[in-house]
Amino acid sequence: MGDLSMIRMKKKGLLNLLGVCLCLIGGGLPLAAIGQESEGKSGVVTYLYVEPFLTRFEALFSAPIMFQWLGIKDDVTVELDGPAQQAIERQVAERAAQWCGLKDNGVNITGRLAAVTFVKGEPGKTLPMADGEKVKPNESMIGLVWEFATSPSPQTIEAQWWEWNPPLSVLPLTIFFGSFSERMEITRALPFARWQNDGRLPPPKALSQVPSLPPVTSLPIPVASIAWLAIGWIYYVLRNRTGRKPRGGWLGMVIAWIFVAAILSPMMIAHVPNPFDKAPVAVDRPDVAAKIASPLLRNIYRAFDYQDESRIYDSLAMSVDGELHRKLYLETLKALQLEGREGTRVRVSELDVQIDKVTPGDNYSFTTEGQWTALGTVGHWGHAHTRVNRYKARMTFRPVDLAWKITALEVLELKRL
Repeated sequence: MGDLSMIRMKKKGLLNLLGVCLCLIGGGLPLAAIGQESEGKSGVVTYLYVEPFLTRFEALFSAPIMFQWLGIKDDVTVELDGPAQQAIERQVAERAAQWCGLKDNGVNITGRLAAVTFVKGEPGKTLPMADGEKVKPNESMIGLVWEFATSPSPQTIEAQWWEWNPPLSVLPLTIFFGSFSERMEITRALPFARWQNDGRLPPPKALSQVPSLPPVTSLPIPVASIAWLAIGWIYYVLRNRTGRKPRGGWLGMVIAWIFVAAILSPMMIAHVPNPFDKAPVAVDRPDVAAKIASPLLRNIYRAFDYQDESRIYDSLAMSVDGELHRKLYLETLKALQLEGREGTRVRVSELDVQIDKVTPGDNYSFTTEGQWTALGTVGHWGHAHTRVNRYKARMTFRPVDLAWKITALEVLELKRL
């Protein structure tokens, strides 16, 4: 009888263990509950956003917990004005730069502490803060954002956490990638979490193909060889009239003359336009103009998927020319920044371009009037932000080395929908 009871107890224990394992693997409600319980005990929750070219590690601390870590004795029920918040944010920034680390495909990546800011609301339900708005520490959080320039399509990302102060012993981590997410935990005993791509993060999109003008070719004319052959022909005609043949006969002379012409062929080359080239056609229809404007505008937004300023500039140079280059860099960068002190950048995923009017110019240039709508999204503090901007603008397009580029842009109206 005792043996039978022991067997039943073992079976029950195995079933419970199996149930826990299935819950952990499935990433369902029990795992979320574990994360919430850990968050409640530690007062800290973290997020990892894995994107092409950039991985962001975000941490939201209960402000009283952060005060405890920093040794700040202020009353957490008293409101803090803007300067007081900034002073505390600077204290956090001085200490927090090395709290977080990251490996991309097994290689340590040097990141930067991009932002430290007070945050209203709760994890996953943060609220916007106006400039200079007062907050009570016991009703707010302190958010930290680290940014790491990673590979376009990372296969393995390892997030590391090195700062462990009471009451923090377990760090709940939610990882966002593409349209997916999963939960993990970082502990004092195992201070890292490793994410595997396994084909779940889409690779970055390539730049759009932009129509170009037909290539202009030329025909090479060997002037020196032709002149030499012409002299030989004249010599032949004059000599033939006298009836006197050159020593060795005409055949030997012709062969020698052609040999010299071949030697002279690389010299004095004249290039003349190829009469078989397709002639460029002036752009005077909105539908044709839209086929040029749409990929150029799309590539401008796609350039800002990169994190390195030089790569952004190089990519922009494929779409814009002249003084517009720097102006567009600054204006687009500002337009893609999410409201708030953190400066998180939105990625544009959808673009619709409509051209209403086209005015042809000189040398195949043309000016358009129309609008485009850009839809962008970004994950931040555990939830997604969507931004839709609609621009009415006048743009001038001009071929530069046979490639279409935007050389002037005047925004007539901007609406945030």
